[in-house]
Amino acid sequence: HSGTSYMHKPPGLYYQYIPARLIFGFTYLYYVYLARLPGIIGDFLIAIGLFIIVRRKLGEEWLANLAALTYLAAPAPFMFFGYVGRVDALPIAFLLFAANNMHRARFSLYFGLSALHKQFAVFAGPWFLFRPGMGKKVVLAALFTLTLMAPYLLDDPLLVLERMVSPQLTKTVYGMTWTHNLTRLGVTDLSSVASAITVAYVIVLFCVSPFLSGDPHRVLAWIYVSFVLFARNMAEHYLLWPAPFLIAYAFIGKRAFPLLIFGVLQMSGFMLNDVNNMLPKSMRYDFALAQGIILALYVAIEFPQIFRPRESWQRATEALRRLKTKASETTP
Repeated sequence: HSGTSYMHKPPGLYYQYIPARLIFGFTYLYYVYLARLPGIIGDFLIAIGLFIIVRRKLGEEWLANLAALTYLAAPAPFMFFGYVGRVDALPIAFLLFAANNMHRARFSLYFGLSALHKQFAVFAGPWFLFRPGMGKKVVLAALFTLTLMAPYLLDDPLLVLERMVSPQLTKTVYGMTWTHNLTRLGVTDLSSVASAITVAYVIVLFCVSPFLSGDPHRVLAWIYVSFVLFARNMAEHYLLWPAPFLIAYAFIGKRAFPLLIFGVLQMSGFMLNDVNNMLPKSMRYDFALAQGIILALYVAIEFPQIFRPRESWQRATEALRRLKTKASETTP
């Protein structure tokens, strides 16, 4: 894959194809690997990550098993990752492991691998960056990702950037998002309006991320539910980015609302994609609007609980005070 044939995602998955091709050649098994195995591996890694974090937080193995089964038994992950062959399960799994290991050195490896497989991982970057003691780890993760992307970046960096960013801003709006309903209100240039909504979401997310506090799974659930709400284009597998964080937050925080949102996203995956066509298009617009309202309620209800500017400001001033103290101690 040179720059001229670069796909619309980072090259992590392509590197996995190299040993698969060396082992299988261009045979049936090679194409089965391309279409199925990465998604299946990702699904089981997500289940393992859920089991580990719930058992660590609650100390109950049966609850940890239940959390893992909540994800594995859900139809949408099996359908889109195991059967259709979507590969987002791998970067989602790596992001879950990163959230589980924020205070360990391995965080950089997991977060770097997530970003290496899908650019959506960067939405969590600003929040991780501003956590106490996380700055160096996020920088190391970025260096890890960029190093492994070097063959593509050296080939044509501007084309790589354009291929990873522009589809969410320039293509015809696809997927059954609530924004399609704007045409009913007389909006004629849906593409520009949807692009403006997505750009505004990214700007706002990056501005508020330093002030978000709380359990990492709760915060990441909010970040990726809001991503699903405001993304310009919505393929069915995008809907599962919040899934493991919603499940983890539901079990750790003992809340039912996150599981309700997980269920809504499950239904949306089957009802709103353009492949299965389980509903007439007019009804899908209505369903997408209902989904948008439910997700907006979740985003609005959760935001005041995790947006803590005073706490973040105190943490920042304390860090600055420590730096000044160290500087004064080292000054002769």
